[in-house]
Amino acid sequence: MFVFAALAGVVRLGRGGRWTPYHWYATGLAPLLIVCVWPPDVPSVVPLFPLLAAGLWREGKHLLGLLRASTRRPALAGGVLVACAFVPLVYAHGQALFGEIPRIFRQHRRLLGAQREAYHWIGQNLPASARFVAYNDPVLYLYTGRRASCVPFAPGLYYRGDLDGLVRRHREVEAFARERGLGYLFTTAGDYFRGEVPEGERARLLRSVEQSCAPRRVYASPLVAVYDFTSSAITTTNASTAAGIKAATADF
Repeated sequence: MFVFAALAGVVRLGRGGRWTPYHWYATGLAPLLIVCVWPPDVPSVVPLFPLLAAGLWREGKHLLGLLRASTRRPALAGGVLVACAFVPLVYAHGQALFGEIPRIFRQHRRLLGAQREAYHWIGQNLPASARFVAYNDPVLYLYTGRRASCVPFAPGLYYRGDLDGLVRRHREVEAFARERGLGYLFTTAGDYFRGEVPEGERARLLRSVEQSCAPRRVYASPLVAVYDFTSSAITTTNASTAAGIKAATADF
């Protein structure tokens, strides 16, 4: 509702003779966001927030004017409009601020601890020339000095809703690694947190990677695993540890 109101307000501002360079910028940026190479999310539209906020304010004033013209009690009408618009918004933000955000922080602190242990293991046991496939490849490089590359995300799979195709693409991660001279795979229960796939499908994707690469696992904790594609790796974890990885992935 707020998005449509903001867009209507932006159009209304333009019709009122306030078509600014910012409008032209937004007109050019919006199509790029639709066909972007990353999944559409809130940070990607941050450059448009000031214009959308102005549009929302303009549309709110317009609606308030309509209410004043149609009622004998404009103050009451304005109060009702504000309550209808902002009470649900305040409630939703309160839920996020005091519920969802603290939960996410706890999850990522737990994951970061497990990752640091894995990074230390990599530094102690793998050569400096080791190259990885990793979802969060810059972070792995900063902690270990080992180069890494993520599996390129195909936007078409996202926009077509072809989740099976995305799973197949990651199930063949070993072939991807060999083609690019990458000898290791680094996975965590928090991979794909940016929203490339729906939450329910994220666990399915990670399980498919674990199942296809399990014989080459050389390091595992409940939240992190490392796989070796350079040789016939000997698995260092037992079945109970592997089960723990699946359970942690489902709960994370």
